[in-house]
Amino acid sequence: MMYRNSLNGLNPRHHHLPDDLKAAILAKLPVDYAFYLKHRNCYSSKALKVVFDCEVCGSRHESDFKHLNKRKVVNGAVCPKCVMKVASADESWRSRNSEAQMKVQSLPEQKAKNAAGVSKFWSENPEKLAKMRENVIAANQREDVREKLRSRQSWNGRGISGDYLSKWGWLHFDSSYELATLLAFEQNDDVKMVRRGPIIEYEFEGVRQYFVDYEVEFVDGIKWWCEVKSGYIGKRREKFGKLRAKLFKSLELIRLGHADKMVLITEKSSQRLLGVKIPRSTARDSMFRKYFDKIIFARQKDEDKYK
Repeated sequence: MMYRNSLNGLNPRHHHLPDDLKAAILAKLPVDYAFYLKHRNCYSSKALKVVFDCEVCGSRHESDFKHLNKRKVVNGAVCPKCVMKVASADESWRSRNSEAQMKVQSLPEQKAKNAAGVSKFWSENPEKLAKMRENVIAANQREDVREKLRSRQSWNGRGISGDYLSKWGWLHFDSSYELATLLAFEQNDDVKMVRRGPIIEYEFEGVRQYFVDYEVEFVDGIKWWCEVKSGYIGKRREKFGKLRAKLFKSLELIRLGHADKMVLITEKSSQRLLGVKIPRSTARDSMFRKYFDKIIFARQKDEDKYK
């Protein structure tokens, strides 16, 4: 006997559907994943639930036709917790996602929105800012972190790092040279915005991630990517090869339109690029003391030294 359309409970748009699917809609009971696979091309709605065991973790999960039909990358009975795990295992998906994220996060309006949101949060929550400052300092007192800092090889600022409250919000610096660069940009009326640069994947003894020190946007629309380094790095061949790989990848992206120029700021080039010389020795100490109230130092000993 053929199934008859019920006038009570079945949407007229569903009258053309297969009989077993109409019966399931009227019954309002969950169906299994095999049933979903059979009818996913002719039906999409949140009304009909699908129950299945996740192929990855084995947990029981309930979804619906509409949510499952929206999936473009992951096919199969996979719960939401495991979807990203399965998708991220696909090299092509990771590449596309990385490209899309870079495009979105590199948009001036998005970066301005991010910076404004962070600045607003800290201004509205001074007690959390104070707590965060304490936690950052405490975290850097752990023995494993202290050992890492002791064995670190650096030339520009002797490992002094922290966060500086600029007119664009909190910005991280990893050396006295980076802080001096921030201050120079902050005092330059031609600079519209400074933010931490994007994350770039590059090849050097395997795939690595490179965080561009700063992205600088000028009032005339020109955009720089800035890498701040001690000129002494040129004498360290093992360091210079890695830096060269970073810069080559950055230049490749600049040619694709992500920025207008890549600049390497050192002691020698700072006068030409920034209009000021990067401070050294006692001048560096004076800089940290002058801006102490706007800095959260990563290490307690730097906090104590310059207060």
